[in-house]
Amino acid sequence: MEVNQVDERLKDVNFEMFDGLWLGGDVLPYHVDSVEQLVRADSILNIKSPSTLWALGNHDHGELSTPLIEDYTGHHLPEFWQSEGLGVLVLNTNFGWEECEQKLSQLAFIDSTLTHIRGIKSLVVLTHQAIWSALPGLGGFAPVVNAESGGWAVVCEKGNSFEERIWPLLLQARDNGVNVVCVAGDAGTKDSKYHEATVMDIHFILSGIGNTFYLRNKNGIPDSALPDSLVVFNYHKKKGSLSWEPISLNDLISLSKQATSPR
Repeated sequence: MEVNQVDERLKDVNFEMFDGLWLGGDVLPYHVDSVEQLVRADSILNIKSPSTLWALGNHDHGELSTPLIEDYTGHHLPEFWQSEGLGVLVLNTNFGWEECEQKLSQLAFIDSTLTHIRGIKSLVVLTHQAIWSALPGLGGFAPVVNAESGGWAVVCEKGNSFEERIWPLLLQARDNGVNVVCVAGDAGTKDSKYHEATVMDIHFILSGIGNTFYLRNKNGIPDSALPDSLVVFNYHKKKGSLSWEPISLNDLISLSKQATSPR
């Protein structure tokens, strides 16, 4: 069995039912070290599609793996995708203290994108780490998030927190009539739960699944009873609004079988 692969259960999901796919990171258990791994991931998640957006996780990001992923998929972070009034800002929240130039460049991209945003009615900020989890008034995420990352430094200088550097830009977008939703995918291993909260009319969602590479029964078979869930988003074009709901992975697999079964 290939030990560094996409969660086996996802092979049974018909992702063609959706207009796009937003990946919250850590798609493989370990850093990508071969194109073959990406080819296999692409066969399940269509990662080369313009509408498949991948916020690299700490298990994805690396000196060798990040360029490999970007070259194969054609996506380069940070990235801004938009269509018919819906915008998705995808960030790399893995830059460390030795990557100050990358941090500064990403912040400039965020500032430019959010300051000059036009024609966007709903905005999703997609990250791996829940870099907003330390925001005052935002509670309940600690038991769910895999690793506490509310203190992640946006830049390598004073005044580097999410609250100081990114939050004011999101509030400005909100004041300009944009619906703002922050989505992070670093969840599912410690506790398979979905959690959401709202602060000052900006929504925060944390959701992820536990890769069955780690979670197997004594016979080495993936534990199908895990209460994992994904989030399904619906964009209402006329209103420009976004709604969402968690759906269990098992239910999504069942829906996929119904959609592909002959009538």
